[in-house]
Amino acid sequence: MVIIMNRTELRAFLKRSTNSGGVSPIILDTITKCARASQTVIIAYADTKGVITAREVEPYEFKEDKLWAYCLVRQGVRQFTFGSIVSAMPTGRVFTPRWPIQI
Repeated sequence: MVIIMNRTELRAFLKRSTNSGGVSPIILDTITKCARASQTVIIAYADTKGVITAREVEPYEFKEDKLWAYCLVRQGVRQFTFGSIVSAMPTGRVFTPRWPIQI
């Protein structure tokens, strides 16, 4: 499912669902637990146009204000800015880490 919001709606949504425009503590906790259990997580994130996309990823590292993960859709390493992640859902699928998880 794709949800389209304009920038104003997106900013208002992110402000309501996060602290100080960053990532929600619930989202951060979900990603952290999945990483520590070597489980994939489905994240939904918004681009600058407000289009929300879901990706199943292997979470590896938090660096500055980004999640570094291996995206199973794109078959490569991707970075996701915390402020653009709008949800995270554990899949329960275990993965074999491609490199050390640093979360």
